[in-house]
Amino acid sequence: KDYIQVAASLGIVGGYEDRRFGPDDPLTREQLAVILTRVDRLQAIPGAFDELAFSDRGDISPWARDAVAASVTRGFMRGYPDGSFRPQKHATRAEAAIVLAALLD
Repeated sequence: KDYIQVAASLGIVGGYEDRRFGPDDPLTREQLAVILTRVDRLQAIPGAFDELAFSDRGDISPWARDAVAASVTRGFMRGYPDGSFRPQKHATRAEAAIVLAALLD
């Protein structure tokens, strides 16, 4: 609870629209992208979302589009070999580790 309060006070994490946090909910790839951009203070890149060529680009939630585009453009995240991003797929521990390693590098 204390860690969540600190992260929330720093603007790194937030909750759902109904004011729930859901600490035990799995993290989606698009949520991971949003958290990453908040931690690293990545700025949106104008037009970057329009340049994403993922086959499921239309499935990326509007609130996550700038974060996904910034994360991909800067090389912190990437899509799958089939050309998809899979924004609502639960992020694996391996994917989170890769993102954190890239962030720390």
